[in-house]
Amino acid sequence: MSRYDRRHLESMRSQLEAYRARRLDLSGLISSLESLLGLLEAMPEAWRDAFREQWGVLEEVYSVAIVREEPIESTENSALIAPALEQLRAMIDDALRTGFV
Repeated sequence: MSRYDRRHLESMRSQLEAYRARRLDLSGLISSLESLLGLLEAMPEAWRDAFREQWGVLEEVYSVAIVREEPIESTENSALIAPALEQLRAMIDDALRTGFV
């Protein structure tokens, strides 16, 4: 794995931690992860697709909450967001550990 991709994966992990620590809202997390994913150069397409699937959960929850004018951080939404966040974290950690590519 290139230093470039490693740095961006570490930034993704940092963004997840910032969200968990409430230093970043869901909108900011969604935007950051999307941007960082676009910067990765050598990640396998299957990994990207799986990442987009989990990222999509975050985006969908956020969008529905906005349209319905509901709290984004509701208990119901948190129950949907938490598994996606855990999966994203696991994917990033696995990529960093195994050095995909």
